[in-house]
Amino acid sequence: MKKGKTAVVIAWREGETELGSTIESAGASAGKTCVVIPVEDKTGAGPARTRHRGIVEAKKQGADVICIMDAHMLADGNVLQRMAAKVRRDGKALLAAKCYHNAECSFDSSHPNGDAYYAGADIHYKGEDQNGRQALVWKWSSNGKPGPRACVGGACYVFTVAWYFKVGQPLAALPAWGCDEEALSISAWLSGIQPAVFDGRVAHRWRKSPPWKTAANPLSDSRAALISAVVADESDMAELLKWQSVKRVNTPDVERWRVALLKQKRTWAEWKASVPVVEQVKPKLPRANYSANETKRRCPHCGSDDSKVTHTRITGRVVVRYRTCSKCGAKRVGRDICGQ
Repeated sequence: MKKGKTAVVIAWREGETELGSTIESAGASAGKTCVVIPVEDKTGAGPARTRHRGIVEAKKQGADVICIMDAHMLADGNVLQRMAAKVRRDGKALLAAKCYHNAECSFDSSHPNGDAYYAGADIHYKGEDQNGRQALVWKWSSNGKPGPRACVGGACYVFTVAWYFKVGQPLAALPAWGCDEEALSISAWLSGIQPAVFDGRVAHRWRKSPPWKTAANPLSDSRAALISAVVADESDMAELLKWQSVKRVNTPDVERWRVALLKQKRTWAEWKASVPVVEQVKPKLPRANYSANETKRRCPHCGSDDSKVTHTRITGRVVVRYRTCSKCGAKRVGRDICGQ
């Protein structure tokens, strides 16, 4: 087996409460020859660029394999060591572990939506998520078994240092939260590497809201950088930029990434042919909350269940109730469907 040094890069921000336990778990899981590199995001640069700084430092320290982890995670046994060994053995790989994503950060609980764990993701050419329209957006895979995936997911990813620099250092080009998974996964596919889920476990803390300040730049900035770098066809780029309502990005980091991807084994056209293409987002139907349930929904700002109806509007079978949080005054809208 090839020997080398694994570097675990952990981006963190002021307010993080579990950095110490994550460092301890990562060090124990990655083996005696590993180095753990926590990197603080002091300027609000976002996790991608913060992780990139850690990868650059890891290269200086002689690491050949990188493991990215969030600062509120636990690794199960020697899973990081086993993932690093597979990457070294294969020579090139992009791996994600099965991610147990729950409020307890444990391996015997489930996410609030009922899933025991997540195992990688799919990528949609044009899709929609909680943030609205998203081009090249990842969605959790319905396949819970280890194996090939279009996209990694779950906040723990392992790859070689050499591969990361060969494909243009993609994380350096993302100025905000989000798109790390798509950036790494599309770059991997274009370079001839199939992203995959490893048969090993990590636990990731699920929170209703983060205990730190969010990045200064909006998610759309990273999405614009992603589109500008990976989409080689000019007409496709124009289409996706319009879909995302953003402009093309030509920063030096994006340009380096774009040029590197043009030299890889596979083409953008081949990648596009391999993923779902959503031509049109269907309008969302009103959610049937049936009054009582809507009343109990927590405020997204302060978490309070208590709210008051300020006024009501009825349109056909839909009752729209405009509410104000009794604790913080935040406003929200609830929709009920009336019986016929």
